[in-house]
Amino acid sequence: MNSSLIYLIVMKTLADTDIYQTKTNDQCLSQTLFDLIIILEKFLLENNPNDFYAKLLLVCLYNSIGAALSSHNLYKLLEIKLIQNDTIGIGFDNYLL
Repeated sequence: MNSSLIYLIVMKTLADTDIYQTKTNDQCLSQTLFDLIIILEKFLLENNPNDFYAKLLLVCLYNSIGAALSSHNLYKLLEIKLIQNDTIGIGFDNYLL
């Protein structure tokens, strides 16, 4: 599958879904997030294990379901440069607090 198509599927689904909602559709939301994680994990395993953007999306998805350890382990694999760390780290640190 083409990486652009994967990104489009994930981003469109996230745009249509409020991942921080706390209302009645929590189970549906959780299933949607898990489905997106599975799609991205499968894409990384089968196509391109070094895809930076897929890993970055996975970090965000892991954070949204509260999987801080998985998120942190994947974040370390990104090999982010210092200047990028300052930019991306702000969003990541909020989930660890």
